[in-house]
Parts: sequence; C-alpha cells; structure tokens
Amino acid sequence: MHTKSHSQEVRLAVIIAFYNRRLYLRELLTSFCGLPDRDIGEKIEFVLVDDGSESDAFATTDVPQRLQHATRLFRLPHRGRPAPARNFGVEQSDRATHLMFVDSDDRICVPGLQSALATVERNNADVYPINYRYISASGEPSAPYGRNVQFPWYDLRPFVWTQVGYRRALLPTNPVMISSFIRREAFLALGGFDETISVEDYELWLRAAYSGYRFHYIPYLVCEKRQHTGSRSLEQSEDVSSILASIRTPQLE
Repeated sequence: MHTKSHSQEVRLAVIIAFYNRRLYLRELLTSFCGLPDRDIGEKIEFVLVDDGSESDAFATTDVPQRLQHATRLFRLPHRGRPAPARNFGVEQSDRATHLMFVDSDDRICVPGLQSALATVERNNADVYPINYRYISASGEPSAPYGRNVQFPWYDLRPFVWTQVGYRRALLPTNPVMISSFIRREAFLALGGFDETISVEDYELWLRAAYSGYRFHYIPYLVCEKRQHTGSRSLEQSEDVSSILASIRTPQLE
C-alpha cells in the first residue's frame, strides 16, 4: 500500500480501442492536438487498436500530423467487446508508467489533462478517477458533471475507500469512468480487464479497491463523454449484479 507522495516521471499511454467510428476517432485525436510539442511522444503516446472495423476503416493518414510520430495503429480480428483490444494495447505500451483508456467517441480537454498529469507526478496512488462531463452526439455539453454527483470529491484514503467509501460510492453505480488513469504496474498485477463481461472497467475498479490499491480523485475536467444511441454508457447489463455478488467483502481490521 502506498501512502507517501513523491515526484515521479509519468509516461502516459493513451489506449483507444475502436470499431468503425472513423469520424469520431478523428475528432478525439484532434482534441489532443492542443498538447505542447514536448509532451507528445516523450510524455504521451497513443496506441490505437482497431477491433476489426468492417467499413470506413480508420487509416494512419487519418491521424493528425502533430500526433503521427507518437501514434501506433494495430488491427485485430473483431471480438465485439473492447476489453481484448484494450488488453492488447497495454501489451504494446511497455514504456508507459500509466495508462488511460479512452472511448473513440469521446473528447479530451487538454488543460484538464495537463493538470491531471501534474497531479499524478506529485502523488503515488494507483488509480486516479477523473472529472468529466457528458456531451451530446453533436458535441454540445449536456451536463456539467459525471453520472453520479454523490461521488466523494476528495482524496479517498485506502482504509476509507476499501472499507466504507466503495460501498457508498461505487457499489450502487460506477462514477469512475473508463478514462481514469491507472498505473500500468497495478493494471498488470490485477490481471487486466476481464474479457468475458461488458462492464469490464467497473469490475476492474472494484477489484482494485478490494485489493487495497489507493485511489486519488482528480477534480479537473479531463474528458467529455459522448452520449448517443450507439454509446455503451447507455447500456444496461446483467453483468453488474453478478460482479457485485462475486466481490469479496474485506474484513475490518
């Protein structure tokens, strides 16, 4: 368990698993172009994993010129769920200290991303839930905050988070979005995403919390999450109830 903050060099791998959605993906990558030149490649790399797109395929020429030297594109057979593609992307990012998984139809807010990276550099947590807001299919803001405004907006200490905070904040719903940061070392130690379920990020955060990993909330607006008819965030799944039933309740010490 980590408790002492220290300065660290952060190398972030932005892993984007996608299926079709070429125009949305171009918009997402363009939103990263506001980053300083010194950060692109040295501090931030982009790993694009195509989950067997069938039409209007994304090509390397679709990557904005400013990002091309820091971007790699891989193509896999279609699996139908993003978890296998995301796990594959992690395997390709062995230089990274931290991971950020971004849905291909979302957008990044560069000022918030830079502030978030500075926060990560000053801390020694394992998972960094980020602040975000919803946008419509056309890209207009539709809500000022995330899906659960009851999420406790402070640095959740390990004991509070695992024993009490997670029951109150995450068991009823999932306020920790997929684009939150996680240390690559922690992700690998946890075994990555479960490829058999459709709410793999929720299940990963639960496993991280109940395994004693430390969470540190980042209040800056980092991501804009798009809502539309094809968005996975609007799906309801029976996987949630089975996940909650399988989580081991930790014993109070």
